Amino acid sequence: MRPIRSPRTGQILLLLHERPRTAKEIAEELGVWPSEAHAYLHALRKRGVAEHNDGVWSLTEYGKQYYKTLEDHIMLILRFMKIRINNNKQESIRINVIRNLETKIKEWAGKVYNDCRDVLELFLKLRERGTYVELPHNKALEYLWEISQELGISSIDTRKLRECIEDLRARGVLFVYQRGSVVKIRLNRHLEEPVLTQGHHRSSRGNGQLSSRRR
Repeated sequence: MRPIRSPRTGQILLLLHERPRTAKEIAEELGVWPSEAHAYLHALRKRGVAEHNDGVWSLTEYGKQYYKTLEDHIMLILRFMKIRINNNKQESIRINVIRNLETKIKEWAGKVYNDCRDVLELFLKLRERGTYVELPHNKALEYLWEISQELGISSIDTRKLRECIEDLRARGVLFVYQRGSVVKIRLNRHLEEPVLTQGHHRSSRGNGQLSSRRR
């Protein structure tokens, strides 16, 4: 079964799963031009996932099964791919925050910075989108790997994720916290504070541990 590679495709599948809709309704829901919505819908029809009757789009029987099988994956992608930028001023602030973060991360990561650069890029991109990772502990690395592929970071595997997360957690760059069966991973918020001490940022690194099958 072909995986979801576009968050927009995931959004359309979710909308059609809720109920049949016209292309205009879908475009309005997504905030895109109707032509863009049509392009995605026709691609889904070619794959046998969606069908068009009397001006209304709906999931085919195969599409309903497709959605059901990939629902967790679709919801995961939608959760982590939404960008929350409202205006130019906010965009400018966001860019400055990310640049400052990159500088601070390089300083805190020290000698592991080069080895874990792509893993750091993953968490920077998640921070840029205003979100963090909160996933089932036993599948956290596999889901993180999927998110990295969606974000175009193809040089990561689960073994590297595990090793770098542990190294970066130890250096205070990442916050890892496990509660029950859920693990939360994000950049340490102390990275965004203007005045820091070496002892302070290392005290907030959490206590989570990760494990997974090698990918």
